[in-house]
Amino acid sequence: GENYDFENDPNGDFIWKEIASDIAQNHPLFLALQLKPIEAVDKICEKYKDLIENNGLWKDFHNNDGSHKKEAFAQRLFFTIAHSYCEANDLDISPESNSGSGPVDFKIGKGFSDKINIEMKLSSNPKLLHGYKTQLPVYNEAEKTNQSKFVIVQVDDNDTDRIKKVYDYKTKNETLDNKLP
Repeated sequence: GENYDFENDPNGDFIWKEIASDIAQNHPLFLALQLKPIEAVDKICEKYKDLIENNGLWKDFHNNDGSHKKEAFAQRLFFTIAHSYCEANDLDISPESNSGSGPVDFKIGKGFSDKINIEMKLSSNPKLLHGYKTQLPVYNEAEKTNQSKFVIVQVDDNDTDRIKKVYDYKTKNETLDNKLP
């Protein structure tokens, strides 16, 4: 096989630790004590989005050759950012939690009944709508929760149609009695 390009780290297998350390030092997130788990997850997701969109983290998703890093890079980066905030708020974070129907990317919670599933996809993922429409509800059922987040990391401007399909599905299928993530 080919030797891995450690200098450019195209998969993001190693650089994410350095990036996460820099983020924790230069972009701290202060959460109010006694936040409900869903409120803490909302703040963590907002911080992740802000770092990508407004603090240049988007650059780290792209390789020198124009390709982008894999979904696992986005997930590892989210985990390292979320972990310290969960620890500070006495929340459990479990990556790749599997209650029998396959692994959801993250489960964050406090106790048995207050947990939030987080499924993350790159916008380039051809199964983006499937992840939202099919995977996440199955994970929610297995984890016995109705609280979840579907995080889309847009890596290419050409992916807007794929993202719009998810948004359109949510808009079309959400009701007052059935709030979708």
